[in-house]
Formats: sequence, C-alpha cells, structure tokens
Amino acid sequence: GREIAETLRTGTSNLTPGTSWLYMAEHPVLCTTVGMSIAAAAGNINALIESRGGCSVVSAELYDVKREALWALHALGYLDAFPFALIELGECEEQRPSARGSEAAPAPELGPGALVL
Repeated sequence: GREIAETLRTGTSNLTPGTSWLYMAEHPVLCTTVGMSIAAAAGNINALIESRGGCSVVSAELYDVKREALWALHALGYLDAFPFALIELGECEEQRPSARGSEAAPAPELGPGALVL
C-alpha cells in the first residue's frame, strides 16, 4: 500500500508489476473460484477509518469480521495459494487475537536431505 500511496503522491516511482510485492513479482494470484474472490475481497478490508481532518480510528469490529472471514476461508482451503490473504489473517490476529490464532500449528516432518543449503 505504501508503494502505491507514494506513487500517487509524488507521481514518480520505480513501482512496476515486476518489482512490487503487491503484484507478486508478475506472478499474480488468479481468482478462479468464488472462494478465492471472497478471500481477495476479505483480505482487502481496511479496518483503519480516516477522516478528512486527518484523524483516524481503527475499527475493532472490522478487524473481527475480516479475521473471522479469513479463518473460515482458510478452513476451506482457499488461502492455500494466496499469501496476501494469509499475511492479512496474521495481521488480524496480531491486532485482535483469537483463540484460533494462538493454537499451535503442526510442523511437517522433514526427512534427510529436506533442507539443502
């Protein structure tokens, strides 16, 4: 978001689809299902409400709605190939922790040679 805001503010930037994290370095996530489209929409919910006077407030309720929607989509497997939505879910858990967010995730077993340095 900051890259785009800076581009719009100054009119100059080296921002391209190949260099921006937002565009996944020219490997975008294609929303081929309704669930992926909903994940994209939910991931882009902005819980920061800004006024024209420069004041802003964070909406706890919007964070909660976003977090619950992303958890539901995660349980259905729609976030498996959508790193942006996973990052947003992590941010929601950081801002408004839930019981689900504090559960330990199982670590995969790594066999010999799994890590190549």
